[in-house]
Amino acid sequence: MRADALCRPCHGYGLLLLRAIGQLEGVSKVEKLIIHAGSQKTGTTSIQSFLHESRTALQGIGFTYAETCFGDPNITSHYNSIRGFFSKSPEEMDHTAKFVEKVNSSSGTVIISAESLFSFPAKHIFEDNTGYWIRKKMMLEEIRSAFQTRDFEIIFFLRDKQRFLVSLFRQYLRVVQRPSPTLAAALDAFLNSEGHLENYETQIRIWREVFGNVTIVDYDDAARMGGSSIEAFCNAAGIKGIPITDRRENASPDWASLEERRLLQFFGAKANPGIFKDARRELLNLEIEKEVNARIAAHLNDPEPYFSEFTPYEWRSAKGDVEEVVN
Repeated sequence: MRADALCRPCHGYGLLLLRAIGQLEGVSKVEKLIIHAGSQKTGTTSIQSFLHESRTALQGIGFTYAETCFGDPNITSHYNSIRGFFSKSPEEMDHTAKFVEKVNSSSGTVIISAESLFSFPAKHIFEDNTGYWIRKKMMLEEIRSAFQTRDFEIIFFLRDKQRFLVSLFRQYLRVVQRPSPTLAAALDAFLNSEGHLENYETQIRIWREVFGNVTIVDYDDAARMGGSSIEAFCNAAGIKGIPITDRRENASPDWASLEERRLLQFFGAKANPGIFKDARRELLNLEIEKEVNARIAAHLNDPEPYFSEFTPYEWRSAKGDVEEVVN
């Protein structure tokens, strides 16, 4: 290990161990590291399941889908494996350090897949976009320095920005633990924290500046051509000769189900589930779809942060929701 490896300041969260691992003396056996970095909602779960299930076949043609570390509950993707690059948690940093060491001891072409690389790090409240992208670029430089290979290939799947944010908001409603009083407030909170992800141009630019080779796969084009995300990924990565079974995983519930979850979270026993039944459910799905698309279209036209806590935002359907669901 070079003497200066533990002396240089780190740009991210001080991952000195990771930097040290990335600077071990010796020639790496990793010829190329392919990083599938998202984005979310572009068939990533299906791609990861395919890669996990095809590990043996991939090794037969010179590819290694990196193994996760012992005890990681997520064995199909590298979501937990790379969290330490963006975390202050000693446990997460240690987990990532072990994963990096495992990758660096591999040979041939190694594949890592973690769509969270598209959205990490989390954006700080009141952080401007310029500051965020500078901070992310410095963290990407930490990642590059950790892995022992000179040949990187980054693969991004991108889709229409409007459909991307709408689909990502569905996922947000499915997993968010902080209840919102209205769907409008939930959407504002989502755009505050995730709205900057529509800036594909800056995202791609900083990855190219750090890693060089970035391949963009148009998710919408692949779908229009009748292909699958798995097939499109294999083409981009140069994987040939492995049978592909099309699949769709991690599909989001309909809007009515997501709204029902939000109302039960916020109002509890006072929520009225009657509005989610029969014909009214379909009408609610259409109404929410219309309102969400309109609000996200407005954000894309003016992507400045909204802070609902300080700037009240009136949304016609939100007031109706509260009046109807509370007894």
